[in-house]
Amino acid sequence: PFAVAFLGPDALVMGGRVPAGLTGRLHFWAVAPPRVADPVVTGEVYTLVATADGARVAAWAAREAVGGGGVKNNAYEVYDAKGNLVSSTADKGRNVLSAAFTPDLAWAVAGDESGVVRVFDLEKKERIGGDWPLFQNSFADLGVTADKKLLVAADNKGAVK
Repeated sequence: PFAVAFLGPDALVMGGRVPAGLTGRLHFWAVAPPRVADPVVTGEVYTLVATADGARVAAWAAREAVGGGGVKNNAYEVYDAKGNLVSSTADKGRNVLSAAFTPDLAWAVAGDESGVVRVFDLEKKERIGGDWPLFQNSFADLGVTADKKLLVAADNKGAVK
C-alpha cells in the first residue's frame, strides 16, 4: 500500500494499487471485532487522512488518463468509516506529485510536476481561486495548517516556501 490512516484505536484504512496498471483499492479494517470490509475500487492511492474522530477519511487517488501519455486524472475523495463515498472532486489532466488535506477534510491542496498548486473545496467540489505557480521545479511535498491560513511547500530541489 502507499498510504495508511487510522480510524480511531480499533480501525484503519489502507490504500494502494495493484500491478499492471489496474485500478487501486481502499481496504477498511477493524480489529474489534476483527473484520475487513470489501475493498473500495478507486485509483492509485498516495495520501490518506482521517478526521480526529475517525468518522471520515480523505484519499488522493490517481488514474491514468484516457489516451495515456503519462498524464493522470486525480480525484480527492472523502469516505465514511465504512467505505461509503461521501464526495469526489476531480482534478483532471495534470501530474500531481503531492496532495494534502485540511484536518476537517474541507480542502485538498495539490502540487504538480510544473510547480503549480491548486486548492479545492471538497464540499462544493470546485477549485478555490486560480493556479498558484510556486516553483519552476516539480513538487516534493506540501502541507496546509488546520486554520487554512498557511501553506508550506517544498520542491524537488529543496526550496521551501
